[in-house]
Amino acid sequence: SPQMNIIDAELFMDGKQLKAKLNGLDNMVVTFTDIKAKQLANKKYIGQKVLLGIRPEHVRPNEGDLKAFIEVVEHLGDESILYCKMENRKDPFIIKIPFNSKIHANEEINVAFNMDHIYMFDADTHKAIMGIPHEDEIPVRINNNLMQVGEQDIVLEKDFVDHLLDSAFNADIELAIKPDYITLNKPESEEEKAIALKGKLEFIEQKTDYQAVYFSLAGLEGYFAIKIANGEKVALGKEVELYLPYQRVKLYD
Repeated sequence: SPQMNIIDAELFMDGKQLKAKLNGLDNMVVTFTDIKAKQLANKKYIGQKVLLGIRPEHVRPNEGDLKAFIEVVEHLGDESILYCKMENRKDPFIIKIPFNSKIHANEEINVAFNMDHIYMFDADTHKAIMGIPHEDEIPVRINNNLMQVGEQDIVLEKDFVDHLLDSAFNADIELAIKPDYITLNKPESEEEKAIALKGKLEFIEQKTDYQAVYFSLAGLEGYFAIKIANGEKVALGKEVELYLPYQRVKLYD
């Protein structure tokens, strides 16, 4: 299966809409859905160069305003793969569609992206910056046994504090944890001690295998994402406790 198309992009606001300029061209612009725009990890990326990802099967030919020139058409059983050229782009732009004998090489077509399936990455680190991230990253500051997280002060377990390096104290650092490890249920055993954070449930995105749930943390910008099972009930706008197991937490300076 063809790999994801990765495109140079620059995020900007047009009124209240988040948009991305592609390949440095003012005439190649896509508009994010409201639900996707909310999932941007940090507003600092607006105005910055980023990377936009779209899988070949989520590009629709003969729709939209983006231009692509078909260089090669490859018919593979019940699907057709189009290898296209886009202005200001070196690598082929690949589109995968159900078999279509009416599409030919050496033709210019309009294309549209399915914006529900857009990925965004930091241009330098290549970390995901939209949707469920590989790791949630939260700015924190630790002073003795107190950890400041936005407007919250969390008392840390002594065993955890005793194992920290000196560089973790009295400095702006990042707490990182995979969304899969965060739960809404307090651990039952002493061995599974966890950091408890209060978060306000802002919105939910239904996935095939799980629900992506996005929380705000008082005093911090952006959203904090977790995964919960399909069928698990949560209430929008409600403040709840989120449990981050100590053994799954990492700290970066």
